[in-house]
Amino acid sequence: MRCLGALLALCSACALVACSDTPSSPPASQSTSHALDFSMEQVHATPQDETVGMVAGGGVLREGMWMISFGGMAMGAEGSTGRSTFVVQFHRVSLPSVCGGTFQARTLDAVNYVWPSNPDNCFTAAFMSLGGSFKEEPGWTLTFKVSDAGALEGVPDTVRFILHDPLGEMVYDSSEGGSGGDFPTIPACLGSRRSALDSGNVIVNAPPE
Repeated sequence: MRCLGALLALCSACALVACSDTPSSPPASQSTSHALDFSMEQVHATPQDETVGMVAGGGVLREGMWMISFGGMAMGAEGSTGRSTFVVQFHRVSLPSVCGGTFQARTLDAVNYVWPSNPDNCFTAAFMSLGGSFKEEPGWTLTFKVSDAGALEGVPDTVRFILHDPLGEMVYDSSEGGSGGDFPTIPACLGSRRSALDSGNVIVNAPPE
């Protein structure tokens, strides 16, 4: 009887980790590869308008059993809307309502590019509001904060994902201390509460200041 109870407990734990109550997501290697390739090609297609910037790339956040992968691009100028193809897959996160879901960006609703004040130990960043769908439901918004370490040795690219429902309520925050908070943050000179990529690369092509 004790063995049966232990087996049931183990099965329940596995079901929680696998997010069996939500649609399954493809492996991170599959989910980001096409989006990453597409984005890196687009990086070289520099817009003619110098006010238009671009963020492109993809990668994976991992912390124990938790994992988020993403890939795509966003292009737009500050003070105007733009377009985005970013896909963010919440493979395994601590909130059951989010775990296993996919956010598909359609629009870049707002963006702020930041150049470093000290390029020897800082890096370019972008703060974006992306409009799209989550679990195929339209009207969701993702705040995407990202920093590009460029060629700085030993400095990782960092990201933060904050998911808002169609009513504007914050549903999930990837960074430590937020709603969910599954991924530890690292010190950064441009903003705070972002997490280091475990794999991947993001390029921020910011317009000239």
